[in-house]
Amino acid sequence: MRFEDTPGLFGASGVSTEGNIKCEFCGNEYLDREDGAGEAFQDMDPIYFCDFAGLQVCQCCFERIEKAVFTGCRIFYDGRRG
Repeated sequence: MRFEDTPGLFGASGVSTEGNIKCEFCGNEYLDREDGAGEAFQDMDPIYFCDFAGLQVCQCCFERIEKAVFTGCRIFYDGRRG
């Protein structure tokens, strides 16, 4: 389950493309989305992405990153309570 049901990471508004793109977090590639001139096909569903920790991260990894960050925050907070 996502932090918020938004097109961006952690509830952000999000940026999208209809062209080819690669998720640098998991390596998933969204290919064959452009014609020979590099123009995106008009009927493609957008792929949402953001820059996170210096990586281009696509929507395929948003949930995994949100869970990892919130789990880490919870462990840190619980450890500080003592």
